Amino acid sequence: MQPAEQAPRRARRLSTNLIIYMTRVMHYSPAFASAQLTLFEGTAYLTPILGAWLADAAWGRFKTILVFSIIYMVVRPRRRRLE
Repeated sequence: MQPAEQAPRRARRLSTNLIIYMTRVMHYSPAFASAQLTLFEGTAYLTPILGAWLADAAWGRFKTILVFSIIYMVVRPRRRRLE
């Protein structure tokens, strides 16, 4: 099976697991959990389009990579060292 064909299957499993996690562990209502998942998936599909527009029309490829790499390094979670 091709990787492109596997992606929708993985996305469905991820969606199911996220709904279960948000309702059972985080104690969200099913409606709120579904809304959060919809926002997450929409953002995941739209941000590459925004990045492509920035890279092609506004900033250029290298500046876009640089800016978003800096943003990632600033906002990413920090790992704790195991002692």
